[in-house]
Amino acid sequence: MSAARQIMTGECSTRRRYSVALRWSPMLPLPIEVWFPRCSGNKPRGGSAIYRSRSAAPAAPDERIKARGLHWPPAIFRRPHMFAPLALIAGILVPLESGQKPLLIRQQDLQIRIKDQVARSTLDEVFENTTARPLEANYVLQLPDGAAVSDFATWVDGQRVASRIEEKKKAEETYDKAKQRHQQPAMLQQSDARQFRMRVDGIPAGGTKRVEASWAQILPYDGGLVTLRVPLQRTADAIGVMRIRVECEDQKRIAEVKLASRQQAKIEQTATGFVLTFEAKNAQPDEELLLTYRTESSRLGLSFVPFKPEGEESGYFLLLASPQELTGAQDIVHKDVLFVFDTSGSMGDARKIDQARDALKRCLSNLNPEDRFAVIAFNDSLDPFSNQFRPASAQNVREAMRFADALRAGGGTDIDTALQYALAMTAEGDRPRVIVFMTDGIPSTGVRDPVQIARRFRDLNQGHARLFAFGVGSDVNRTFLEKLGSENRGGSGFVPEGGNIDTVVGGFYAKIAKPVLSDLSLDFGDSITVAMQYPDVLPDLYKGSQLVLVGRYRGAGRAQAALVGTLNGRKIRIPFMAQFPAKDEESPFVARLWAQKRIDYLLAQNRLQGERSEAKDEIVALSMRYQIVTPYTSLVAVKPRDPRLAQVFPARVRPGDPIVMVRAARDSRRVRVKLPFGGEPLEARWDDEQQAFSARFLVPAETPDGSYPIRVEITARDGRVSETPLTISIDTHAPEMVVWADPVRAGEMLRLHAIATLTPGDLWRALTTRDDRAEALKSLFDVRRVTARLWDGREIDVPLDGHGFSALIETGKTLVPGRYPIELVAQDFAGNSSHREIAVEVVP
Repeated sequence: MSAARQIMTGECSTRRRYSVALRWSPMLPLPIEVWFPRCSGNKPRGGSAIYRSRSAAPAAPDERIKARGLHWPPAIFRRPHMFAPLALIAGILVPLESGQKPLLIRQQDLQIRIKDQVARSTLDEVFENTTARPLEANYVLQLPDGAAVSDFATWVDGQRVASRIEEKKKAEETYDKAKQRHQQPAMLQQSDARQFRMRVDGIPAGGTKRVEASWAQILPYDGGLVTLRVPLQRTADAIGVMRIRVECEDQKRIAEVKLASRQQAKIEQTATGFVLTFEAKNAQPDEELLLTYRTESSRLGLSFVPFKPEGEESGYFLLLASPQELTGAQDIVHKDVLFVFDTSGSMGDARKIDQARDALKRCLSNLNPEDRFAVIAFNDSLDPFSNQFRPASAQNVREAMRFADALRAGGGTDIDTALQYALAMTAEGDRPRVIVFMTDGIPSTGVRDPVQIARRFRDLNQGHARLFAFGVGSDVNRTFLEKLGSENRGGSGFVPEGGNIDTVVGGFYAKIAKPVLSDLSLDFGDSITVAMQYPDVLPDLYKGSQLVLVGRYRGAGRAQAALVGTLNGRKIRIPFMAQFPAKDEESPFVARLWAQKRIDYLLAQNRLQGERSEAKDEIVALSMRYQIVTPYTSLVAVKPRDPRLAQVFPARVRPGDPIVMVRAARDSRRVRVKLPFGGEPLEARWDDEQQAFSARFLVPAETPDGSYPIRVEITARDGRVSETPLTISIDTHAPEMVVWADPVRAGEMLRLHAIATLTPGDLWRALTTRDDRAEALKSLFDVRRVTARLWDGREIDVPLDGHGFSALIETGKTLVPGRYPIELVAQDFAGNSSHREIAVEVVP
């Protein structure tokens, strides 16, 4: 389909003729969703009919494709790209109410900060509801590969409402309850690895709704080239105002910057990087923001970023190591490569065997002259190109390509026999050994238990050969192939139904064709202990590739570290200096990156070994602590009933140690509290339980009664600084109370009365000695709690009633006539207490 839109006609079950406009977005290869504004039949919730396909085209031209009762001509689906569903457009608020169009975008701000290849992005959008009624809507956030949501927020009544992490079910309950209370909540949940769905309620009629989402990622690196790719969305209506700002700095020198889209953007070089800015009105954005920059460094480009918060025993670190394009041919490791390709009967479907041949030939063409190679084609039997490794000479490669051209699909799938044969061929030798394994199905002959096959291969291989497993189509056992790759120092990849095998397999092999270092390890010396690093087994390092490592550390100091590996059969050490600080809070994103990798590891273990309760519990705990959305947790934003951004608790105190609570975004750079009592500003710390920043401070003992100003300074993630004024009241005077009770007989109920009182002198002092007269008068009457200790040791609360405090007290029938003591304690909101004793009379 050459155009971005196509009109399709047909009939729904109401027998009405319909016309449907399909909008195509190559950014979102998602199932098709068709919207019927006037058709009520065959329509799922949200007013749309959905077609899900596993292949790009039907087998026969005259075949009618059936989807939920709708019959559509197959010609529509002959393009390899799918259509973006209307209700799943990234970055757009789509009302849940049937028949409503997506909301207009009045403003869109994208702020991206890149430091040492780590990008932290914030998308801030303002939508307009042009209807005459409030709406609830869905918002889908489509993220780049490897990105993780770090925060999101909405605005209610002009105030930013930050989100908090909760377990998924609890978050849904919180959202529903807040919706019932008209608190305009929002909730964000993970749909899949790259897609997050947000529900937003209370979008005012004729008004606007502001939504903010933030995410972080380590940018992909290839041969010194770092790529920033952000999916955008071409909307039916122009965006009112669109702004993009990218700030980048790197420890390595940035040689060049290129923008593949939005050529009118302005790029300025800085001392350590560059700044890109773009602004337009009535904008129609490109389908993605694509920015690349090239870095240059020494033989092994290295960045080391630590993070050690105060009060934590262990710190965090991020290490990026990359053999740059300056690497010479002498550094390329010579290897033995064995290609094991499935030619079973199912490979004949949808031209899979043709693509497999092309992928194999592409891999063969990427062999280095000093490499050796072998090829095994398998179905229910083996068809080896040769029984031993051959040098990758031009003649041998041509013969192997002719062998690939002759491959035909047929027979069953005996994976175990093929892998055991591959192990036998790679059992001996001093070169690195690589097995590239590709299949489109599950074992159908021979050993059929995937767990047994994977275990046998791992135990016999013992990490000697690297295995890279590729699955083709929808019938593969993903868990089995992921296990094969992860347990044998390789990896795994998957080609979707209808996808291009050559592009995925051949392209991946081109990246690993030139290994530089194998058998990697890191030596940080004796003074530093490193734990829980990911990846836990370091992969080989290839020319143009990059090692990305995160971990925890104990200890502090400057370490003479080294990257240790094997280069063409000899051990080498590449030394570097690594500073492990006792305290360094400049890069908090490193902790979240480590937590995300830990969560990814635990989720992968659950997929491979089945879900374990202890792994799930740890995932939830990490999610709660580091504010990371997972399949088990969600972010939910609810406007607090107390709308104040910051408050002192308690607001009226005696000299002592009150607390300031600040509801700022968790990823704020800094929250400081400036006090009127002298000294340096206090640094507030994040409190997980309160979901806010808090700072405890000391009010000097000699401080006179009165009101004193406090200022809270919040430095947001993007560097913006805002201040909020607060007031704290110092009160050292206990409340004065008048207490009485009428005489009673034994067994009757005694009513105790108490009221706050003040003398003319108290009133005179409040009005003449303090500037804050209203607060001074209020402090005279603000009684927080009244309790009474009775003659028999009982202690009761004396609650507030309409005229003061009163309580009914049982006297007991055995009580003899006489006078009985009661001690009354009154405490105000500052914590001051007064004591009064009275004697109540029990009469005959």
